[in-house]
Amino acid sequence: MSKEQKSVWRGSANRVTAEEMKDSRDWLATMLAALGAGRMVPGVRPEVVCLRQGYGRFQAGKSTVGGPLCLAGKVYDSGFGTHGESDVRVRLPAGGRRLTGWCGIDDSERTRTRTADQFFSVEVEGKEVWNSGPRQVASPPARFSIALGGRREFLLKVRGPEAYADADWVNLKATLTDGRPAEISEATDPVGDVFGFRYGGKDSATLLEGWRLKMERLPERDGVVVRRITRTYPRTGLAVLCEVKEYTRFPVIEWVVRLRNTSGKKSPMIEDLRSLDLLARRGDRPYLNYWNGDYCTPDSFEPFRLPLAHDEEYRFAAAGGRGTNHAWPYYNLEWPDSSCGMIAALGWPGQWASRLSGAKSGAVRLSGGQELTHFRLLPGEEVRTPLSVVMLYRGDRERSQNLWRRWMVAHNMPRTANGKLPPPQIVACSSHQFKEMTQANEENQKQFVS
Repeated sequence: MSKEQKSVWRGSANRVTAEEMKDSRDWLATMLAALGAGRMVPGVRPEVVCLRQGYGRFQAGKSTVGGPLCLAGKVYDSGFGTHGESDVRVRLPAGGRRLTGWCGIDDSERTRTRTADQFFSVEVEGKEVWNSGPRQVASPPARFSIALGGRREFLLKVRGPEAYADADWVNLKATLTDGRPAEISEATDPVGDVFGFRYGGKDSATLLEGWRLKMERLPERDGVVVRRITRTYPRTGLAVLCEVKEYTRFPVIEWVVRLRNTSGKKSPMIEDLRSLDLLARRGDRPYLNYWNGDYCTPDSFEPFRLPLAHDEEYRFAAAGGRGTNHAWPYYNLEWPDSSCGMIAALGWPGQWASRLSGAKSGAVRLSGGQELTHFRLLPGEEVRTPLSVVMLYRGDRERSQNLWRRWMVAHNMPRTANGKLPPPQIVACSSHQFKEMTQANEENQKQFVS
């Protein structure tokens, strides 16, 4: 970040910017689309994110090395440049009817004499539905027209030797099941599945799309808009309710998930219940900032900063069922190259666990929830996940912490009866000295304070 940029962001350290609020609204729209409510949110673009590629930078409208998209001598305005051994995930805002497009090796001076055969393919739900066969620079562009059958998500893959394997996907277009066209021409900040679980041995990402959908939006109140998205499986009666809060004065989104058995029978097995399952990319070189938990040692809440741009993976979990024991589920993901970042926090009632993994594309996957979930719901029973919160920010990490504190004070700190913040107070922990849990009284608490 330049000195001029730092000056601009430091000048807005105590206020939310219009750019941050737009980032938050765009992220929310993509999130609602990921939850299956895309057709209820106007103007949602298809989500396009490069999960990995062997070399260079994934780009919209350009080859991976910055030249025009060119196949067999013809230049294309719309599409993406990637590289051999790459996976590009596309998620439509609603169910798709058909996908069409062209692909091939980028025609440039660097590829004409050096590139070996490359193979292009499209996968839907983990199954290959189209394959180009071997392609050379001189090969004509490979055209595809694929029936999606209502599926929203597919994977564009390139395989072959990685040397000089610049690859292009161009003129990508989808037709949604309601007849609307969806041009796939821009890379977007991904969101991921938002939450997830396994149900009867299958992942929810492959199940929820076909479940009955209901969404309601409550009027704004005190700077908060609440949306409730419910997916119900008619066959077993499992209802999954995701309640999303949009904060209209802060770039913050919060959600909680509830699972309810509305049938008269015991549910199939529910496992690996994840409160949040996110995929974020706000630049090319992400870093993870996190803190120790508190375990009564001098390094409690010690800060750490680690890179996430080289396929690193980190796992965290509370110890012994105590929410901040040895770990603390607050994470600040920053992309210094773009002066953007995200704070993500997971509620910590009991034995939580989380995992963060980076990719060379700059994307980060963050998942977490209650650890080791494996249960059935009896008729009428309901469970809820821990709360999840994300805050999108621009600028540096110091500024992000200030914005986070402002949101915490405005919307989370308790108020007195007349609506004011509580006055400063002296607090004491006497658990060890005076058995606070069972034998605390006014006299020994005063003694401990003294």
